[in-house]
Amino acid sequence: MGGGTRLGLLALAAAVMLGLLGDLLLRALPWGLNAPLWIVALLIVAALLLRQARLLLLGEARWLALPSLLFAAGIAWRDSPALLTVNLLAVALTLGLAAHRAPDGWPRLGGLPQYVGALLSAGVHACGGVLVLAFHDIHWRDVPRTGRSASLLAVLRGLIIAIPLLLLFGALLMAADAVFSGLVSGMLTVDVREVFSHLFWLLVWTWLTAGFLRQALFCTIAIDGLGGSQTAPASPAGTTTDAAAVHEAPTDAADVGSRFIVPDPAPVPDSIPAPASTPAPVRLPHSAPIGARFMPPAGGEVASSRRLGVLGIVELGVVLGLLDLLFLAFVIVQFRYLFGGAELVQVSPSLTYAEYARRGFFELVAVAALLLGIMLLLDWLAKLDGPRQATVYRALAGLLVALLFVVIVSALQRMRLYTAEYGLTELRLYTTAFMLWITAGAVWYLATVLRDHRERFLFGALMAGLVVAAVLDAIDPDNLIIRTNAARQDAADRFDGSYTLLLSADATPAVIEAFQYIPSYQQTDVARRLLERWERARAEDWRSWNYGRWRAFQATAANEALLREAARQPDTRPTVPPGRSGSQGSRGGRLDVPGPNDRP
Repeated sequence: MGGGTRLGLLALAAAVMLGLLGDLLLRALPWGLNAPLWIVALLIVAALLLRQARLLLLGEARWLALPSLLFAAGIAWRDSPALLTVNLLAVALTLGLAAHRAPDGWPRLGGLPQYVGALLSAGVHACGGVLVLAFHDIHWRDVPRTGRSASLLAVLRGLIIAIPLLLLFGALLMAADAVFSGLVSGMLTVDVREVFSHLFWLLVWTWLTAGFLRQALFCTIAIDGLGGSQTAPASPAGTTTDAAAVHEAPTDAADVGSRFIVPDPAPVPDSIPAPASTPAPVRLPHSAPIGARFMPPAGGEVASSRRLGVLGIVELGVVLGLLDLLFLAFVIVQFRYLFGGAELVQVSPSLTYAEYARRGFFELVAVAALLLGIMLLLDWLAKLDGPRQATVYRALAGLLVALLFVVIVSALQRMRLYTAEYGLTELRLYTTAFMLWITAGAVWYLATVLRDHRERFLFGALMAGLVVAAVLDAIDPDNLIIRTNAARQDAADRFDGSYTLLLSADATPAVIEAFQYIPSYQQTDVARRLLERWERARAEDWRSWNYGRWRAFQATAANEALLREAARQPDTRPTVPPGRSGSQGSRGGRLDVPGPNDRP
């Protein structure tokens, strides 16, 4: 049995085992401790299979397994649905990139096409990798018919034959004897829906796991513009091996997805003249599996990503120059408005504080995000002939980035003033985090793209995004929202208790601490809802254990007497809360909107 078939069988068996484990752990909702446990099992199995094949993930991508563990732990750490989405996306992104076998330099060096290709490869493998593994990588005719394999196949054949016979004769015997029928019926009481649910999730997790393992084990891709620095194993004295020789692979693994090509055993001269330049990637035979068509040259250096080169300096100058003028005019004309603050509102009868604070914030966020993407596109399309054109281009682009920083500062200033006056919500907090990520991306653009190192930009932007996500996990957003709103000077008059019920368990300890600030007409409802919510948590499955929910349960239990006393109070809620023209209506919406004049 060839090495590829053997490895494929091991990967398929491991996928089934992980599918069973996934059905056992991940069917318990909401997810908590079960998610990181399953991710750890997945990574351990993948590492064991790579060790079994004596293969290493090429490049630095293997280190992305570490942040995947970090964000998987975040699922068991925080209860916020928004953070759950962020953590799941981070896990999927890091695992997809980590499984992408590519030469050294990936993913630290790579342009947008490479990243898009890697994510598309991960998606394709998740959707259909199990089919390629089962019907392409595994050569079933090569499976030996002796030993353990023969015994296993014999057992499977026996079960296939026996199960229909058992059903036939069992039904007849049950019809012939009522006592026997009752005994069998009692033993075989089966919930069809439960069985179908188990089979469905077993199939789902097995399918996804097999695709991930297939990508990590069988799919080696040389990326255009990246060269590998892997070296071939040492050769006997007086011989030389080809750059595409086996890399830490057993001699019987030449068919392992055709990742590596063993050189023909033809006589090799004692000396070979050194090549004048780095050799081109070696093209594998057309029999190689999908995703394994090209191999990197050994000892090659990572080349900078290429520009498409369709826009000259004239076109770039027109585009960047006009954008510079537009942004400069916006900053000059509205400079006093952008940074005037409360003083401007006090001398502007037609401008309410709410209009000043929130007007245009999301438009400015969109401007920042779109402009950075457009500048990356322009850099890719640029055709610069000579250092003078490069200098002009960098000056225009640098000025535009500097003006972009003014727009970002303006947006953050508006959010700061709006939060100070009206309180913090999920939408405001996560949008601010997104703006900080855009800011880090703009700084990284100056440090890489404008210095002709654009192949480093996406990795830095990815790392910045992961750092922002990790910081969100660390600061506990829902808890921070409650504490920020309770710390306001007018918290006793403008704290919105109904909004606290829209937040996750992470906010519960802070809600109980700030209970005195909740208006009396809202305290009864908040207390009842907290008691009902965490009374149900007593019977929570251990697989769904979550630190945020555990803290909420502990805080509720410790203050149960206070909450029950508040819950027994009559509901004195007025039709319209005094001093308010509106209230929290949806998750992430406005908090405690003041009266008609919207004055500080």
